[in-house]
Amino acid sequence: MILKIKADHPDSGWWFYDNIHRVKTGEITKAQYDGSTEFYDFVTGYDRVSSDGGTFRYLGVLFRDGNEKAFAVNTRTYLMSDDGKTIERLA
Repeated sequence: MILKIKADHPDSGWWFYDNIHRVKTGEITKAQYDGSTEFYDFVTGYDRVSSDGGTFRYLGVLFRDGNEKAFAVNTRTYLMSDDGKTIERLA
């Protein structure tokens, strides 16, 4: 599967991550993110999340090679098949 994430800046396009095995999703508030000791590999949309209860979509991504990455996103994010067809909009 492929993870497709809209970049922060409108002219920056998209980020793509390939060879996804599984994605766990959840929500995290900006206060939780700022106070977290967890390392996030990728963050987008930070400036658009308000301090008073705004949320990110948390994605725990397991790749086919066994590596794991944590994402905090607040931009359009899609899970796609290996053929590039949208399976689900995650954020």
